[in-house]
Amino acid sequence: MQIPVLSLSHSFTLRVELSTPLDLGLERASHRRIIPIVDGEAMGLDITGKVLNVGADWQKNFPKALPIWTRVMHCKAMMGR
Repeated sequence: MQIPVLSLSHSFTLRVELSTPLDLGLERASHRRIIPIVDGEAMGLDITGKVLNVGADWQKNFPKALPIWTRVMHCKAMMGR
């Protein structure tokens, strides 16, 4: 059995506007920050839409390890296939 070759193609570009980072300081082993995502848009051939003011970029930075970043945003589609 042969494994299929996967390929990726560009679908859309996100442009987001960020608010002032909220520095939550140190917790057990990491430094925590939240950066609100307040506006933006998705632009592409497959979809266009507006980024809603309900998301954020959550960061946990560890002194001796790689950071953990979680981005959550919601987009209201204006047009798409």
